[in-house]
Amino acid sequence: MLTYEKLSRKPGTFRRLTGVSVGVFSEMAGKNGPLWEKRRNNYEKGGRNHALPGVENHLPAMLIYYRCYVTYEFMGFFFDCDETTAMRAVKRIEKMAIRVIRIEKKRGISASDTEYLIPDATEQPVQRPKRKQRKSYSGKKKGHTQKTQYITDPAGRIRAVSRTYPGKTHDFTIYKKQKKRDRFCGVPKKADNGYQGIRKYDKNAEIPYKKPRGGELTAEQKDFNRRLSKKRIRVGNTIREIKIFKIMSDTYRNRRKNHNLRANIIAGMVNMKITERELRKAA
Repeated sequence: MLTYEKLSRKPGTFRRLTGVSVGVFSEMAGKNGPLWEKRRNNYEKGGRNHALPGVENHLPAMLIYYRCYVTYEFMGFFFDCDETTAMRAVKRIEKMAIRVIRIEKKRGISASDTEYLIPDATEQPVQRPKRKQRKSYSGKKKGHTQKTQYITDPAGRIRAVSRTYPGKTHDFTIYKKQKKRDRFCGVPKKADNGYQGIRKYDKNAEIPYKKPRGGELTAEQKDFNRRLSKKRIRVGNTIREIKIFKIMSDTYRNRRKNHNLRANIIAGMVNMKITERELRKAA
């Protein structure tokens, strides 16, 4: 049976299998520990023991599932239990993790909190739905997808995660729907051409200049686009870190209603990884 004790002896293997370092895992376990004890005291008095004992073994199950996105049958073989037990273990720890690992929720972010914000949306393939297929069909990806918008700060830290939308939904439509909930209007935005029209809502937003039909961009406009692109690299790097977890990049096989919960948990883990890197550099 695979256990945290065995995995933690090989930090490199631990990182490759779970997507996080032993240090980040320890922080996650510390945050989930009190919730686990509370649950055990309230619901498990006199009951049978879990096949995966303790939060320190539930968390690796969730992380390996997110990182590798294998079937629950494979997970059961990995952890020496049946697939139903593996599925329940993942769902059990997800309900706790979303409370303590997700990104910090603020009523709003002002210009004093961050210099600017960078929105970007990413698509993920999904299995062809039985109904309303046109709604999820993405002409850009030539297939059925779902879309999530992430907003990061200049350090790449995720400040907001949108709901999960069908792949046909335009990036700017997602931004408009999320704008009222996220309340970031006072902070400058660095957007791409998928956000044409953003200045009607945020006057201090910046988007690249588009090449006019039959014309050319000026040297100043090209320079502006290059500088904007360099600043937007941060959100691209963050989305790449999100997609290290294959549950966010491979064809999504689970119920769509659970996708946003997992996107928020993974966003919180990515922020923890960024904080760990910053502390390592400062040391």
